[in-house]
Amino acid sequence: MSTNRAVIVGRLTRDPEVKKTQSGLSVCSFTVACNRNSAKKDDGKNNEPSADFISCVAWRGSADYIGTYGAKGNIVCVDGHIQTRNYDKQDGTKVYVTEILAERLELIRDKSGSNQYSNSNQTSVEDATEKHVQHSMSMPKSLENNVDDFSNDLGINPDDLPF
Repeated sequence: MSTNRAVIVGRLTRDPEVKKTQSGLSVCSFTVACNRNSAKKDDGKNNEPSADFISCVAWRGSADYIGTYGAKGNIVCVDGHIQTRNYDKQDGTKVYVTEILAERLELIRDKSGSNQYSNSNQTSVEDATEKHVQHSMSMPKSLENNVDDFSNDLGINPDDLPF
């Protein structure tokens, strides 16, 4: 069994821009800056802040949502899976791109810190993340009929699954 799931919370690094494919589908590529603590042993300082810049892509309604309401500096929760794709540049070199394909997006706070996007008074990003993960996880429609077969093979009670 393998799992490919990614949930990140961070700030949008620029205003998202929605583009349309030739067939009219909305697509939006954006980057989320996620803070993390790192420890440098050579200078004795611990927990120096640093950031990872995670590339994300959203399609259809999610792309329209982030393009309409998202702005540089907003805190966003992205729930999806990691994908790697490749293409050939004009000079013949192959380029690999790893990104999160967003299945669900939630704007948590604007850059001023207000909760204008949420339905409740969330007091921290951690609380918002936990609430998002607990309440918005759902199984893809294509897998719903296979839950019983899958869970029985592993000895898992379907009632214990979070979706």
